Amino acid sequence: MDEHNDVPTDRLFQELLNLAKETFSLWNQRWIGYSWRSYYYTHTVRVRNLALEIGRRENADLKVVECASLLHDITKKYDGKILSDDSGARIIDPNGFWRNELVMPDGDNIVTKIYREFNLFHTTHNESGAIVARRLLILYGLPESFIEKVCSVIRCHVKPRNIDREEIVARYDLVEKRTLFDADTIDANLGLVAFFRNIQIYARRCSEMGEEPNLQDYLHNITKWALSKASFLSEMMTQAGTEIATNRYRSLSKYLKILKDEQDSGHDETLSNGLEGAILLFMNANDDPDIDKLINQIRSDWLPAQKLAEHSPNTTSLSENVEIFCRDLEEEICGKA
Repeated sequence: MDEHNDVPTDRLFQELLNLAKETFSLWNQRWIGYSWRSYYYTHTVRVRNLALEIGRRENADLKVVECASLLHDITKKYDGKILSDDSGARIIDPNGFWRNELVMPDGDNIVTKIYREFNLFHTTHNESGAIVARRLLILYGLPESFIEKVCSVIRCHVKPRNIDREEIVARYDLVEKRTLFDADTIDANLGLVAFFRNIQIYARRCSEMGEEPNLQDYLHNITKWALSKASFLSEMMTQAGTEIATNRYRSLSKYLKILKDEQDSGHDETLSNGLEGAILLFMNANDDPDIDKLINQIRSDWLPAQKLAEHSPNTTSLSENVEIFCRDLEEEICGKA
């Protein structure tokens, strides 16, 4: 576990986190593909938190896990929309990865300089990220054995679409690889954080078409989206990842039932005081969403306003559902659930 005692920890990791934040800020677009301006920084923080939780349970090398987590998407913002062929099917490259449009940054730093130096344009972000990470960690003077392990973990955080079971076993030979894969997959696809992302993607699509997001239309179709995510449960590569993914899927199912009950009640107050109202608030922030600020807004402004207003006895239970939802969402962000 502690074979890398000569590797700096807190200082190194804070500098890498700061570098990730700086790098992601070099793109000025509010949205690129399915992701908004602050998404990849907050995603990186969440994946780091969750990977450390999984890694602790799986006896992984936590220094490798944390370093790889902080750098796993360091070149991701070069990836624009996923390219499609004439039939509308997503284009897959010879290595089994989706191909993306190239989006250039509006600024420059050490990461973009390394990216140019190694001519990484149109390279999948797991490969380009590993190359950039190697160069960065060499500059820090870290041991080659540590660097190689971190880079191999970054390369494997995305799984090719055409990989078979035998190749999976061979390629994901290190527990650290399986740990980061699970954490990254869970954050993007399972639970309340993934639900928040889906809300934003839906609302953004409406805005791009010049339409107002329609809460009822969205909620009518959300169960289908949730069911489609169940397949990710079988893709988990660690026992801890499987347990966390299952718990997050159950948590999402619980809140979708609450939303359905609110809809079925036919009470106007569910929109002003219940979970429906919180979801609508999220939708209306789709221009430049920030998950942490929105949770704080619900807690500091939205919920107190509901408690001050004159409503029926149902108001308390409706507000409690929103408070618990915010708590559970924060638990996911911290990697505790």
